[in-house]
Amino acid sequence: MCSDDTEHTCMVAQALLASGGEPEAFARSLAWRLRGWLLGLPAGIGFATLRALLKLWVGFPPHKSGVFSAGNGPAMRAPLLGVLAGPGSGELEAWVQASTRLTHTDPLAEEGALFVALAAQSAAWNGDGPVDPAEMMGLLQSRATSPQFREALELGSEHLATASSGPQFSEALGCSEGITGYILHT
Repeated sequence: MCSDDTEHTCMVAQALLASGGEPEAFARSLAWRLRGWLLGLPAGIGFATLRALLKLWVGFPPHKSGVFSAGNGPAMRAPLLGVLAGPGSGELEAWVQASTRLTHTDPLAEEGALFVALAAQSAAWNGDGPVDPAEMMGLLQSRATSPQFREALELGSEHLATASSGPQFSEALGCSEGITGYILHT
């Protein structure tokens, strides 16, 4: 078996190829792939994704199927978008928006997916050198539009500067019982 992250990545790649990268065609293609994926009764599907895919099955178009949720489903579809979109091409934001709104309409879900895509883009297009974590945090902080993400990124920067452990950072986020599927925790 492979993870749903892997399955979604494959569907994103197939949808981008089938659509020629055009955002609306990409959303339609991805929507059909996700419909088919649901028929396989995937384990661990998020409730928002499930509701959105059921809406697709009953006839909602991709631009109206999303539900208000700040889950991390769109974030798992975002890395490949970042890798494939050339920096400054303008494709990244349109692809992330199309992929996100298919299942999640909370602006936090879209912002979080964009951040994951930007991090992947930076790593993929950085050349041979490693990505500087502080530089990456600066990039994300400069793109943050919501107060919630600004606060989470500031907290992340503080913990990065002090080399805190993952559990220490989780505790500071208020996730002492573990990380959830909420995008700010992801």
